[in-house]
Amino acid sequence: MWWGRVVRRRSALTLEQLAERTQLSVSTLATAALGQQCPSWSTLRSYLIACREDADDWRPRWEMLASEYQRLQAGMPERLEQRRVVLQMTPDRVRTVADLKLALRHLRAREGNPPTRPSPTVPTPKERSRSAPSACCSAP
Repeated sequence: MWWGRVVRRRSALTLEQLAERTQLSVSTLATAALGQQCPSWSTLRSYLIACREDADDWRPRWEMLASEYQRLQAGMPERLEQRRVVLQMTPDRVRTVADLKLALRHLRAREGNPPTRPSPTVPTPKERSRSAPSACCSAP
């Protein structure tokens, strides 16, 4: 996530100036700007506002990168149109790869966050009966 440095360069602010404006530490802001981890929404929002960016325009991008825990902590977006997308991302609304990723995340969340790796298959009763030894062939 390279957005942090680009946004900061556009604003022409140093990390120290950003820290003063956001009341966040320089290390927190530097970590957020590096993009190796997705920052919390409150950190990103403060960062963007300090850089004179519209934080609400960045919310959908953040939603795509944030963990489930981060999204739960952030709550619903403030803009009504963004809330609708979060609540009702359906296949007919998918227009881009980013939309597809978001729709899949929402589908997974609605289904109770099942594991993404396939689970070991449990044989059906019919499959179990095929693998069980036959009574006619076994010794008494």
